[in-house]
Amino acid sequence: MTKQRNTPYYDMFLLQKSEGNLKPWEEVTEDELIELFIEELIADSLIALIWDIDSKKVTAKRYGWNIKTSTMKPRGSYDELIGGVLAILVKQLQLEINNFKDSGQEHKEFISGLEYAKKVLESNIPISKRAASE
Repeated sequence: MTKQRNTPYYDMFLLQKSEGNLKPWEEVTEDELIELFIEELIADSLIALIWDIDSKKVTAKRYGWNIKTSTMKPRGSYDELIGGVLAILVKQLQLEINNFKDSGQEHKEFISGLEYAKKVLESNIPISKRAASE
């Protein structure tokens, strides 16, 4: 497995994609996929979005390397694991909030509800995981 990183792989790959220097899906390593799926708890569908591929390709690659939640355990404590899950939920909520704001439609109450849910989740993220959600 990989060493502890300051920048999550998910964020690193998104940045590489935005800069136009994302490596091809075929070159993603087993360690990188373990990091994304097991350590960072990134779903196949979100991994697939990075490379603009079908999520079935991600699942097939994971299964080929026997990377499954039932066979792998995260390196951190369960508090860190829960904090990681909360951080991911906060990221997803922020994406949804941005999507609704960008749509130009009137969704003020819904956006307000999402922003409140995000604050509640953020308040429960351990400090060590908070930077990952920002």
